[in-house]
Amino acid sequence: NGLPSVSNPYVFNGDFVDRGKNSMEILMILFLHGKKILQVLEDIYTWLPIGTIIDNEILVIHGGISESTDLNLLHHIERNKLKSVLMPPIPIDGDHATEKGNKVGTTITARGIRTNGSLSEQLTKHEWEQVIDILWSDPRGKRGCYPNTGRGGGCYFGPDITSKILNKYQLKMLIRSHECKPEGYEICHDGKVITVFSASNYYEEGSNRGAYIRVSSGSPPRFFQYQVTRATCLRPLYQRYVYSEEIFELWY
Repeated sequence: NGLPSVSNPYVFNGDFVDRGKNSMEILMILFLHGKKILQVLEDIYTWLPIGTIIDNEILVIHGGISESTDLNLLHHIERNKLKSVLMPPIPIDGDHATEKGNKVGTTITARGIRTNGSLSEQLTKHEWEQVIDILWSDPRGKRGCYPNTGRGGGCYFGPDITSKILNKYQLKMLIRSHECKPEGYEICHDGKVITVFSASNYYEEGSNRGAYIRVSSGSPPRFFQYQVTRATCLRPLYQRYVYSEEIFELWY
């Protein structure tokens, strides 16, 4: 597919770290780091988009959706206010906003613990829930939307929820990641949901393939699978891309 450029963009769909070796090296390549890299990386994370829409047809998000997913709200969330989703932005000392000045007491916010802050500087709990669903939800074959007990956040969503949200926003497909798949990708919900997972050998060498998707306007998505080995690791990056796509052409 060639190297990333202005005319050949890539969408990196989350889990940049903690999915194998060389996590920091991957981030450095993605962000072309400079001084104070930790602070820079933290700031960059707060500005990364949590979703992408391709050609007004394909929604790309990391985890999934829920029955209440609101893309318009997510689009207008002040993303830089959200550094962590570990705790919801709610008061912890019993104080509530006063009518005068809209002030609060000590509060758990997306940035940590804030004292005497303004509610205008925080995400609302509803906004926080929307982000949690986008990042942590998983598709299932069962209809409906129910708590994601396996992860402790987000939901499990069925094919009816997929159809509802896609129809609401006049979209055709959802591409997400978040789950390791033996072949590097998996299609479900009548072809409307694709899971793509790019880290091969996730559990151990040979445990799974990695994959990426090439999306072209007016054409169905094309899947490219690979299995990283010591031999392929010795190839330069560009040669690895060319090799994997040549193999794909031979197979298909």
